[in-house]
Amino acid sequence: MKLFVYGSLLRGMSLSKTMENTQFLGPAYVKADLFFLGFYPGIVTGSQIVFGELYEVNDTILPLIDEVEDYIEMNNEQSLYLRQPIDAFRLIDGAKIEANAYYYNRASEDFPRIESGDYRIFMNNRENKSSWLVSYGSTMSSKKIFSTLGFVPEHKIGYVDGFERHYNVKTGINGYASANLSFIGGDNICKSVAWKLDNEQLAKLDQSEHVPQIYHRVSIPFNTNDGDIISAQTYLANTNRLAANLHPKPNYINLINSGKREHNIL
Repeated sequence: MKLFVYGSLLRGMSLSKTMENTQFLGPAYVKADLFFLGFYPGIVTGSQIVFGELYEVNDTILPLIDEVEDYIEMNNEQSLYLRQPIDAFRLIDGAKIEANAYYYNRASEDFPRIESGDYRIFMNNRENKSSWLVSYGSTMSSKKIFSTLGFVPEHKIGYVDGFERHYNVKTGINGYASANLSFIGGDNICKSVAWKLDNEQLAKLDQSEHVPQIYHRVSIPFNTNDGDIISAQTYLANTNRLAANLHPKPNYINLINSGKREHNIL
């Protein structure tokens, strides 16, 4: 069974160990409404974009996840969540995947909506006034990021597991492309730079990256060269902007290569 998770089961969150014996299939989104229920999130039927992760789950692990989610099969009235079918959409290509997700089985009206649609971003913002932003394109270059946001005093070098850098995002001009992180799986990694940005800088970068028309800002684990895994964010393409047979501008590639040399991640 394919399972879409959006809360405490996400990588890096409090119940992520529950998913250890499942297969991670990459980031995805669903259409639902996402609420913060005091200690955990829940989705209900709705039209909001909710970001999360897809997993392949076997019949041995599924009862354990059901228990963690307080879902009692054949007893909907007592279940806090209900495991139900949902259409999930892969962020790598927009493909629709038939999956299941846990819907909140109580009234949600009195709880706050998670406007970002991303639980990890919501939890980071509750506890911090800054966020780590993973750059894998032109903003790896300090020249580019500083010209856009001003001086950024703190950064980390590392990589994102299972992803590769692809040039498949339509910019709308002469078939030129911007970079994107595409989930490939296996031993693939994308070496990147994470900048520590405040909320004002993130809002300014959202404008520069044309969120949500061209990119979505979503949460993602980032492996630092120091051996830590930190909760970070990055820009993944709006699937409506993906296309094949595109090519980046030469000066765009020059900025990316400049960033690679600067941070020794060739």
